[in-house]
Amino acid sequence: LKLPPDRGTREAAALQPGAMAAPLWGPGPAAWHRALLALLWGALACQTSAQSVKQDGTSASGLRFPEPGPSAEVVLFERREFAGRRVRLECCGETQLKAVLKGADMRSAHSLTVSSGLRAVFRSQALLSSESGLTRDFEAFGNISSVNDIISVTRERCCASVQITKAQHHQEDTSVFLFSEEGFKGDVVAYGQGDHGHPPLPQIGSVRVPAGFHATFRFSLELTAFSAPDMVLKGDSWRFPREDTSASNETRRHHDLPVLSLSVRRVQPEKLHGLWLYFGPGFRGRAQFLASGEHYNYSDTWPEVRSVWPTNWTYGRFLTAQGPVEIREPTQELQGNLTRPQGVEVKAHCEPEDFCGPHGRCVAPQKCSCDGDFTGSRCHLMDPDSTSAILCDQNAVAVGETLVCWLLPRHQNTPCNATSILLRVDLAEELLDSSQLFGSPLIKSRLGTSITGQEDYDSDAFRFEVVFNRTGRFSQPLVMSVIRRAVQGTHVPQLEVLERCDQPGASAAVRCGAAQAVGGSARHGCNLTISKGGAPLRCPVRALRLLLLGKKGRRQLLDLRADGHGPAAESFAFALGERQAKLGLKTTRFRLEVDHGLEDAQVVPVTMVQAPQQSQKPQASAASSSLAGAHELLRRGDYAGAIRALEVCKSSVPCLRLRAELLGRLGRFAEADS
Repeated sequence: LKLPPDRGTREAAALQPGAMAAPLWGPGPAAWHRALLALLWGALACQTSAQSVKQDGTSASGLRFPEPGPSAEVVLFERREFAGRRVRLECCGETQLKAVLKGADMRSAHSLTVSSGLRAVFRSQALLSSESGLTRDFEAFGNISSVNDIISVTRERCCASVQITKAQHHQEDTSVFLFSEEGFKGDVVAYGQGDHGHPPLPQIGSVRVPAGFHATFRFSLELTAFSAPDMVLKGDSWRFPREDTSASNETRRHHDLPVLSLSVRRVQPEKLHGLWLYFGPGFRGRAQFLASGEHYNYSDTWPEVRSVWPTNWTYGRFLTAQGPVEIREPTQELQGNLTRPQGVEVKAHCEPEDFCGPHGRCVAPQKCSCDGDFTGSRCHLMDPDSTSAILCDQNAVAVGETLVCWLLPRHQNTPCNATSILLRVDLAEELLDSSQLFGSPLIKSRLGTSITGQEDYDSDAFRFEVVFNRTGRFSQPLVMSVIRRAVQGTHVPQLEVLERCDQPGASAAVRCGAAQAVGGSARHGCNLTISKGGAPLRCPVRALRLLLLGKKGRRQLLDLRADGHGPAAESFAFALGERQAKLGLKTTRFRLEVDHGLEDAQVVPVTMVQAPQQSQKPQASAASSSLAGAHELLRRGDYAGAIRALEVCKSSVPCLRLRAELLGRLGRFAEADS
């Protein structure tokens, strides 16, 4: 990370040109009652590390922290929001925390409290082996409700050690200053990094936020009828609560609302992408930081900017009356109209140029800001909603058979890409103890972690597998969740789980009827049933292969059709021609294979219960004349007459095919199916 030199040294130069620094408590007859009012506010406020003084000038450096009390201490908590086990540390000195935390049965600290007047400097320990020697310091002058705001919990742990000392002086580059009047005048209080209570000021007129820090203000809503969310200041506010560089004058939502509390945080250095602006040449003086990806108005209350330092992969466009000027390298001395531009655009590089795609824009190196409902590191993802669907390869499966299913994410009825990190699939509650999901990162534990060991990925279709060990019909066997919340209304297939048709003791029977004349040839209508112990078994038709065995090992695959036109049935129809019927007179001429997903299909013995009767040579019937008559009516355009003419030849395949086609054209689909 490219950082400007000597960031730790800041001159106490006045932010407003020509301003004079005033005595600590300032002259004037009203000084004493202003001091008394500040003390009264401090007595009513929560415990805080702020100090209130009279400050008529613009330089606020040098404010002292209050003296710590005799019981001042630092307390480390196991969980966020000051919950769980705790460790107490007295002032002052340095403590190695590994043994201390272990003694309290704590792996790390996730929140902490620092008594008023103390300064605690923590050293976080990197977790990755390649960075085992790296540490990062952060300091706290008040309570920290979540250490995760300070360090990255995926790469670091709090903490290796802590050094506790008495807090001395506030500095302009590390503390936030609150003034009672506009223009950084009046009474002033200062806050270091931490969470603090109600400021001891009757009102806040202006705020100074050092570069690289954020100040979050929370407002009291007891006297308001609308919602006023937390406000985050990332820079100075000459007229609070409006930020100096804001392009909007909208401040009514927070104007005149009492500040309930505030938090001060230093931004992690690796997350600082943008421009450092200095009001002195050679990167000297108090700095302001403009984050990349935004447009800023140059405040009239600011002095001239004299030097600029862009971070890696960022650059600035200074908007002047003569046009925009780009600054891509550190510049120690700005000249001409660049010292007071009309505005500044801070941009970042992303590679390739279309890194953020058509639905986002580059706001920081390799970081996108997404439009609308798009999310993801490259704005290529969306959060699926109730229009998503779960589809399976089959609607009828046998017990123990692997069923392949797909989750198809959709957003507002449009297919979209999603990430498996946010998605999960669960079994219905009635199936939790008798079935199992596997084969996908969508299968997660109660804590939300993948239990399959597969890596997460982005896609518009996610494959997973399920095995059922309980028979029955299930209307909602699967549940889709987004961010651990079940999505109601998602399309889920209705599934039927059947007994296995290849189980030991199962047998099959074939029954064939007398031959009928069909299309000028004789065909036998046959029926196949599978049973066990005399009870019929309901089987998926796709799992069955009925073969007619011929001479010299020849095999003919017969076309099985489930009765009822469903995916499974107890009876299956097929047809034999005259020559095929002669081969199938013996029971050994049929072979039934049942495939429920095992490596090899299982063979079920077949018995010929009723042999096909030999038919006489078919004679010409009324079918031919009916078919010819129907064709003649069609030439005349009489569809209804042709359908009636075909009713008399229902046993003829050409008649049935033509009649079904005509019914379909007339929209009578149910009759066409039958």
